[in-house]
Amino acid sequence: MHYERTGDLSKLAPFNTYTLIIDVQKSNAVLLLCDKNSALIEDVGCTAQSDIQHWQAKKAQRCEVTANAQKLCN
Repeated sequence: MHYERTGDLSKLAPFNTYTLIIDVQKSNAVLLLCDKNSALIEDVGCTAQSDIQHWQAKKAQRCEVTANAQKLCN
C-alpha cells in the first residue's frame, strides 16, 4: 500500500477490510498484510520482492510478524 502525497485516500478503499501491521526493527521495517486474523503477505523493506507469501501455506498463519529483518537485510 502506497500513500501518495496527493492525499487521495480513496485509493486505499480496496484495503479497508485488511489489517496492515508495520514492525520497525532497528533501521528496517517489516510490513504484514492480514485478512481478519490470517496472515497474507509479509515483506521486509530491504528486499525487492515480497518475502513470505503466507496465503500459499496449507494451514492459515496467524496475523503475527515472523520475519527477522536483520537476517534478511544483511
